[in-house]
Amino acid sequence: MKSAVFIERDGFLVKTIGNDERERPPHRVEEMQIQMEILPFLEAVHDAGLLVIATTNQPGVANGDFSRRELELMHTLLRRRLPIDQILFCPHAEDDDCPCHKPRPGQFREATFEHRLDINHSYLLSENWQDAAAAQAVGITSIMVESQKNGNGHRDFVVDTIGTGVSKILHLHAHQSELFVH
Repeated sequence: MKSAVFIERDGFLVKTIGNDERERPPHRVEEMQIQMEILPFLEAVHDAGLLVIATTNQPGVANGDFSRRELELMHTLLRRRLPIDQILFCPHAEDDDCPCHKPRPGQFREATFEHRLDINHSYLLSENWQDAAAAQAVGITSIMVESQKNGNGHRDFVVDTIGTGVSKILHLHAHQSELFVH
């Protein structure tokens, strides 16, 4: 079975727009700035044999801020520039009670089924409490980059940077792989 690293799109792969109090994801391709400094970390994850799956809530589609087509264009460009195996998104508003809108685990369940993932040996890299809650619901190990967005809920590990988070994931993955070799 394969293992994966789930990573939050906004703030990690794509720069958000605005400040901490009023930030939002890009609504148009022209606004999207890919955070290319994450490239070596994603390559290291791939080199370790892990899939990279981006997840994101995009209620702006339901709210009419931008179209699903525009979102798909942004994701196509993102996948061309970064080694991402899949991008999953929820286009619904939070109050739609959609099972894929994080903190609900639908995006993680979809990827698990589609890729036949070993969820117990998969990881989350994020800063948002909603991601950690969704990961916990399905048994994914959460690595949270320290932020005001962490909230007070469950998280398995808290690290200071994305690089430290990737190093933690690679260490855990190598250790788990060793357990199955012997």
